[in-house]
Amino acid sequence: MTTTPGPSVGDICPVRGSIASAVAHFTSPQIQWTDALLANITYGTAGFRRTADPVLESIATKVGVAAALRSFAAGGAAVGVMITASHNPPQDNGLKIIDTQGQMLEAAWEPVLGQAARLADALAVADSLLSLVDQATIERLRQAHAAPPGQPLARVLVGVDNRPSCPGLKAALLAGARSILPPGKGVELLDMRSVTTPAVHWAVARANGLDPLADREATLTPATYYAGFQRHFDAFLAATRDVLRHLGVEGPARPVSSPTPCPVFVDHANGVGATVLESMHLAPGFCQIYNDPLPAEQRGSVVNAGCGADFVKSKRLPPGRGSFAGLPPALRIASLDGDGDRLIYSSLSTTTRAFDILDGDRIAVLLLRLMRSLIAVVVHLRPEVAASLRLGFVQTRYANGASTKYTREVLGVETLFANSGVKNLHALAERHFDVGVYFEANGHGTVLFSPAACRALLDLAATPADQAPLHHAARALLSFSRLFNQFTGDGIGLIYAVEAALRAQEAWRALATCLPAGQGIPPGTELASDLDVELRRWIDLYRDWPSHLQSLKLDRTKFLTSPDQEDVLCQPTEVAQALAAEVARLNGLKTRCGLPLVARAFVRPSGTEDIVRLFTEVGTADGTVTGDLADICHDAATDLARIIEATFRGLFLG
Repeated sequence: MTTTPGPSVGDICPVRGSIASAVAHFTSPQIQWTDALLANITYGTAGFRRTADPVLESIATKVGVAAALRSFAAGGAAVGVMITASHNPPQDNGLKIIDTQGQMLEAAWEPVLGQAARLADALAVADSLLSLVDQATIERLRQAHAAPPGQPLARVLVGVDNRPSCPGLKAALLAGARSILPPGKGVELLDMRSVTTPAVHWAVARANGLDPLADREATLTPATYYAGFQRHFDAFLAATRDVLRHLGVEGPARPVSSPTPCPVFVDHANGVGATVLESMHLAPGFCQIYNDPLPAEQRGSVVNAGCGADFVKSKRLPPGRGSFAGLPPALRIASLDGDGDRLIYSSLSTTTRAFDILDGDRIAVLLLRLMRSLIAVVVHLRPEVAASLRLGFVQTRYANGASTKYTREVLGVETLFANSGVKNLHALAERHFDVGVYFEANGHGTVLFSPAACRALLDLAATPADQAPLHHAARALLSFSRLFNQFTGDGIGLIYAVEAALRAQEAWRALATCLPAGQGIPPGTELASDLDVELRRWIDLYRDWPSHLQSLKLDRTKFLTSPDQEDVLCQPTEVAQALAAEVARLNGLKTRCGLPLVARAFVRPSGTEDIVRLFTEVGTADGTVTGDLADICHDAATDLARIIEATFRGLFLG
């Protein structure tokens, strides 16, 4: 049962009492805090996420308290909260705190926040949340309660997607945030309304002065953030043309935003990205936005239903709701998810109606090809910046092996693996590279620039105009870099980056090949106008190796993987040995046409369900995808599952 604090508690400890009062107000006494319910309330990479119900409303109040405490403890630095369930169905919702650096919440706070969310007693919740900060911070809170009104002592930025449950959750969240200080005494709340998740990450970082590549003249508004994509896209294409004109190989000038014969068709998943795109000043002919035939205020009730990045990736089907249901064959379809932080491209052939998916692995490869060429040209023109522009790539071990082979062997780009979870990829890219590209296959990723890289880009961009082509090449590299959110992936920004790469990658590849070799640039080198050809070139870079992901109903608590390498099974050792032996056997086999197999498989426990997941992939040593490879992979996955289950049962079930 929920306990409402009496007046005496508030008199003795005003901070504790006011927090408990807010929590009690938004915690329904009808909630049954059963073990089954509590087991599913955890704060993970995605924050809290569950069915939008009274339990989540109670959690929202507690998240509001935690966000305000986080800001107060950080000396009033901005902290953000995004209310969204991303790619989940419309009946779900969630809450995620964005820390002062514009990134995910500090890991040490996650278990305590999860514990507070599972508590029913309001005073116990207050005590749990106050344990997140030190005694000196609590004493400052006491003093602030007694002090006259003054400057804000905490600042919380709040964004929501367009789900029907967002207004109620936001009300609970704001009440929790206000509860740490009396009215007028210090909690400043900035309601960003309906925005994408990446915009809140950017706004928090920008409010705290932490976006080194940002336009200094830009104001702190979502509209400014979104408008920057079109501006930087245009600037990149203009700078590319200037480089080519300086070298005397580009044809007559054309407006950089002139309509293309084939706009990109945007599937916004009926999420908040729809409102954002409709509010942007998009260049004529750049894209066509496909909406569900519902008023804007009702789209949230069908968010991600039969459309969006997760649907396209998992179902391997084109979006099928609303206007997309009758979509003619489309050259390029860009699918966002409900909160706009993921992107999956796909193509429905205009002739054969074949459906190709260009997932996060493919998007990363496309961006790496262009970024490698851009950096090569700039380094050729200014060699001393090479040490500040080291390019690298981070994937998870679920990435398709063909993409890894391509980035390492064809592009020659250092490629590292991180454990699943965006925060792990982000940290590894940030730690190891100056220009770090990271992507999950689900379409979540971005390109990060180290402080040294940012300084180099800004210094290069200041090169006098009479030092062409370095001046133009530097402007192109800086403009392209500004299409990437430095704190999390942004699906809308990535659409601009992909479209820029399709138009310019071959021109920059020619420059990167010919300039260092002292060769002339081929006459007629220019921005691509036939994007059908460029899309086909992208699709044909490599063929994905077949893979299988299976769920095995085994006790996940018996399985332990290496903390740093989730594909290395430590316990049970007998299962690990049996798995390794079978993979070794597969790697000794060949396809029907005699090509040696390259097989890998790993098992890891689920973080949310009582199952373990088995991933199996089979390729060939030279990358060729033969006709029998899919069958070999299917049979291998079946055999591996049987071996693992039999070994496990022999160990634990007698």
